[in-house]
Amino acid sequence: MLIDHINNSKSQTLLKWQFNTRSGISTAAFGVTESLRFYLPLVCGDPFLYIAKDAVAAKKAKEEISALCGEEVVLLPAKDDVLLFKKLFNKDNVFDRISAIHKIKNGAKYVVTTMEALMQPLPLDMPSLNLYSAREYSLDALVKILTLMGYRRSEFADQRGEFALRGDILEIFPTDSDCAFRCDFFGDEIERIRVIDEDRKSGEEVRSFACLPAVDFFIEEGDVARITAALGNSLKKFRLVGAKMKSTAIYKDITACFESGNLTDQRLGFLYPLLTNTTNDVFTYFKQCKAVYFDEPKMIKDSAEAAYKEHLSRFESLFEAGEAFDFSINNLVDVQKVMDAITLPKHSFQNINTVIGLFSPLDTIRFNCTPMTHYQRDATQLPTDIWNWQ
Repeated sequence: MLIDHINNSKSQTLLKWQFNTRSGISTAAFGVTESLRFYLPLVCGDPFLYIAKDAVAAKKAKEEISALCGEEVVLLPAKDDVLLFKKLFNKDNVFDRISAIHKIKNGAKYVVTTMEALMQPLPLDMPSLNLYSAREYSLDALVKILTLMGYRRSEFADQRGEFALRGDILEIFPTDSDCAFRCDFFGDEIERIRVIDEDRKSGEEVRSFACLPAVDFFIEEGDVARITAALGNSLKKFRLVGAKMKSTAIYKDITACFESGNLTDQRLGFLYPLLTNTTNDVFTYFKQCKAVYFDEPKMIKDSAEAAYKEHLSRFESLFEAGEAFDFSINNLVDVQKVMDAITLPKHSFQNINTVIGLFSPLDTIRFNCTPMTHYQRDATQLPTDIWNWQ
């Protein structure tokens, strides 16, 4: 791993940071350059949650930390929209969030996210399906399970979140996969599993594959009556004629899904605040986490508060128009609720001395370092820096 070659045991400041993070002493580090901020969380060696100021910074942090440690770093993204009842939305964004939750639940060591992503609700639990060749399965049962997981049946499984059944051939395109899989059945047994390439030709044979759900919400049949009643009560709160008409149309679409037994229609994510199988605590999944690192905490707080303020403003206008219900406001919680759920040691790093705002550190550290040289622009500086480091 690259990090093994750049550890500097001579730096007293770095040794103090290492001691504090390993001891669980919440610490704020100042004078931290861009390259150093990706290195500092790895010094301790324990699983951590890294919170970046925005989605762009989070993506870069994921790539840089992964390059340093040589291990997978999971990026938990925020959903694009949590207020509207709509059919068309960015499915890839939802699928990426589902995949991240699954990886966190199954032992991810390093997780990068944004505060806005943590302010959005998560499912308390997520089903998954593993299929193996030379094992017996009921095709009818598999179709039912895939449907309950939000997969859509089509003639061919050409897109993520789709499946197709033609005779004894079951095709599934998992939401976290770049390709579909073809299961050839002989009776109730999967005789073989093959990858389907872009030209829809069966290619490499594999022994197994996994399917994650296509939706991040799960409605139990026993919840339908309660949710329907809550929707009815919400309808009474609209005063304007136009708002009543739009909200009633949404109500009818939702109840039509219920009556048809379609409890995984993508639009039903609109009901998240009414569901019981939800949480705003990412540590429900990330139990192995030992510390939380805030990259520029003031910027994180400012960005999150701006997102929440925009959420409240949008909610008010959409509610007045009948496009959001009274419970829709809870599709995003405020920053303080997220911070209240973080009971682990908190550490932060920033370039300049500023008020942290999100928490009160028990210790502070000042790094004296300069920004990393862009060696692509000046390669002659590289051997000099390597010599000085040693």
